Amino acid sequence: MQKRDLKVLREQWIRAKYERLEFQDIAKQTYLTGKKSGMLFKRGKGDSKFMARFFILDEEKNSLVYYTRHDKKTPKATIPLFKLKAVFVPEKIGNPNGLQLTYKDSDNSTRNIYLYSDSGKEIVEWYTAIRNANYNMIKVAYPDKTDKELQNVLLNDFTKEGFLCKTGPRGNEGYKKRWFTLDKRNLHYYTDPLDAHPLKTVAIGARRTALHVGRASRQHPSVVFRTLVTPDREFYLSSETETERRQWMEALSALVNNPVNPQDYDKPN
Repeated sequence: MQKRDLKVLREQWIRAKYERLEFQDIAKQTYLTGKKSGMLFKRGKGDSKFMARFFILDEEKNSLVYYTRHDKKTPKATIPLFKLKAVFVPEKIGNPNGLQLTYKDSDNSTRNIYLYSDSGKEIVEWYTAIRNANYNMIKVAYPDKTDKELQNVLLNDFTKEGFLCKTGPRGNEGYKKRWFTLDKRNLHYYTDPLDAHPLKTVAIGARRTALHVGRASRQHPSVVFRTLVTPDREFYLSSETETERRQWMEALSALVNNPVNPQDYDKPN
């Protein structure tokens, strides 16, 4: 799992425990009630502007809706809470309170939403409310699983993210820089780290995937590794540094050498 220095999460946990004394009074833990509302800044799907939007979370309705204004009657979008992934991404968004939401759209494609709040307390409460709602729904969906098993089902951080360069399907085209996200056994890649949808999602299997480290390409002066992740396509990828190459190979190899869980997959875009 890629390690992140989540300063806002650590800081707000300390303040919740020692300043606000939230853990001593369940009434103060409003983010565990299954309901939450408030303003967050959301990045536009087709542009880079962050605009204030009014969000409402309702666990009973399995929904997270948002409005262009708090007095609007019709929501701009309705997002299912079940298996909604929330991940802190301060570096990607360029804000210490940056949060990414990932879910399956109505056409089953992967959709990303990027948010931030001016308040560290507020963004951590949203993160906790979403995670708590997910956990409660998973408990209902998997009644026979233990708490430890449920933790494994609960959606966690991305395994690995970063820029890589890739060729086209023939393998002899020029390298293009793409942002890659490894989410369980789904390898998504994007033109830009803040794209709403991936260009493609590649499902990584177990032992059917062959990993091979090759020599540096003349067309791209960096460290190259090749990964065959589907039966009919060979992906040629290039990393900028040896450290990045090793980290990606370790992350992919760990998946290949472990049994497949169907719940780890998205359907390809």
